[in-house]
Amino acid sequence: MDSAYLEGFSMEHPQRVVLVAGAGRSGTTWLGKLLDASPKVFYKNEPDNWAKLPFFRDVPSRLDPTPDNARHRDAYRQGIAACFWHHSTDFYRPPEFEKDFLRNGLFRLETLALRARRKLGRGVPVQRIPRFVFKQPVADVHLVMKSVISNLRLAWIHEHFPEIRLVMIIRHPGAYVASWRRGQNQEGWSGFGDRARLDETVLPFPHPDQERYRDVYENGSDLERELVYWLVANETPLLALADSPRLKLVVYEDLCADPEGVLREVYAHCDVPFGDSARSFVRASTSVHEDAYRSVLKDPTRTVNRWRDELSADESAVVERHLGASFLAKHWPRSVDA
Repeated sequence: MDSAYLEGFSMEHPQRVVLVAGAGRSGTTWLGKLLDASPKVFYKNEPDNWAKLPFFRDVPSRLDPTPDNARHRDAYRQGIAACFWHHSTDFYRPPEFEKDFLRNGLFRLETLALRARRKLGRGVPVQRIPRFVFKQPVADVHLVMKSVISNLRLAWIHEHFPEIRLVMIIRHPGAYVASWRRGQNQEGWSGFGDRARLDETVLPFPHPDQERYRDVYENGSDLERELVYWLVANETPLLALADSPRLKLVVYEDLCADPEGVLREVYAHCDVPFGDSARSFVRASTSVHEDAYRSVLKDPTRTVNRWRDELSADESAVVERHLGASFLAKHWPRSVDA
């Protein structure tokens, strides 16, 4: 890492690197922005996805804890360092928060210029952040990276990066499916239940117990294949790390029911002070509702069970049947009767 950017920050400070992971459409963006609200947090939205930052692209999204691979470890460590001196395409994702370690006005101007260059077609996906936007020294900053492709390498990260604190969020599979469908309608997504998209993640099944999903994955409907993906993506890290004190599991529906209470637990796990800015954004993000697909301003009482009105009775029954056969069902004990 170029120490001229963030004097005093290094991987020697284990409490200062946090990974927020989850399957897509699980509330990762909301949770990430709730952490970004802290003036002590330097937030990166999916720096490892697609090719937003160098180095991360050399790390497969699915890795077993062993055998060790020095090339992957070195690439991931360099990706973490690059978070501090590279923009990614949506680095400063609105809403924006004041930071103790940034000259905020200069940083926003530079970010707006980068966005303008991209819109004009002259921007590049990755670009250096000018040094002058940082204040010095910045010894107490926390890097928070949000990722939707890390679930199946979470145990690998846990094994080889003991300095990283892990937060994983899960959401009811019915809500996951409904959100995916809205993405098809509003964002033009394609590939729901498509094996061309899912095989690389699902096969071979990471855990022997998951072989029971093979028949429905290979012969079932698109909905059933998407549910198998959800099961594999969420079961796999928890089978390996459920008892680890370095992993904080967040259930999206619990976050909706008690945003401040759950967030305080997350902040404590990450060793980030919970202050007025975080408290204010909790209230702001839950008291105003925007229907925009990627908005983080959502009334949780409207979003938490929205899927029940969007899926047919038959689809809901399929979802509940597959969820009920997994140990993950314990996180939604009233799901069937709700």
